[in-house]
Amino acid sequence: MKKRIFLLAALLILSFSPGDGFAQVRLTVNISPEQPTAFDDVVATFSGEMNAVSSWNNSFAIEGERIVCELRAVLSPLAVWLPFQFSHNFGRLEPGRYSLLANLYCAAPFVPEDFQFVRQAVVQFSVTPVSAVLSLAEGWNLVSSWVEPEDNDIPSLMSGLTDAGVLNIIKDYTGRFYCPRYEFNNIPGWSIGQGYFINVTRNAELEICGAAVEADTPIPLQSGWNMVAYYPEAEAEAPEAFRNIRDALRLAKDGAGHFYSPANNFNNIPSLHRGAGYQVNTAEEVVLIWGAE
Repeated sequence: MKKRIFLLAALLILSFSPGDGFAQVRLTVNISPEQPTAFDDVVATFSGEMNAVSSWNNSFAIEGERIVCELRAVLSPLAVWLPFQFSHNFGRLEPGRYSLLANLYCAAPFVPEDFQFVRQAVVQFSVTPVSAVLSLAEGWNLVSSWVEPEDNDIPSLMSGLTDAGVLNIIKDYTGRFYCPRYEFNNIPGWSIGQGYFINVTRNAELEICGAAVEADTPIPLQSGWNMVAYYPEAEAEAPEAFRNIRDALRLAKDGAGHFYSPANNFNNIPSLHRGAGYQVNTAEEVVLIWGAE
């Protein structure tokens, strides 16, 4: 019996030619979606053909705008030519131009620790910024963004409005402001999670480009008044939107003066929506997560 097993193993070794098997291996890499934005999960799909694989051992690393994928396959001793395909989700990537390098190493079945370089595949793709367009009406507007700007410098962000001659002033929740007429600014930068008052001379639009923020990103609130951003794509009624801070919430207001008072069970704020900012008064420091329990 032992002799038969030995002869069978010897036959398998002889029937497997690493050189021939490695030479025929194919590797292709595709990115999905083909033109990802900063709001998309980037998924790489690795496919090709090789002798049947008995095991995979893969590693993935993101180094700035360079993605390195080390793929290791131990081939089967059986000369079975089969297609393979598997995917890896890199999640959301910062805007930029990326180069994905996939190195495939293979090992013969009886010496799995001896991996040899077999194939390399390179794919380049760009992750484009997400754009938030905020509609501004003549006069005062309380606005916010669900996109974190690439450049949060206030004069730079407001340059489109300033060049069009429509921006009077922008203020943050502490009263710091930027007034292009007097070339004065003491707002440190656009802070994601915050709301801003913007005064314009006529109807206009403000575009903010960058990376989208997850809808459930926490927003820390101080005791007293705050101005906050609304992140979710779906609109929500105030009682639902503020439910995770209901016990600490004294009052919530929109830019038009409509308000929600949990203590009085009163609300006349229209559905909360992206682009709008909201004033929130709390009895203590809390963390707001939109729509959470």
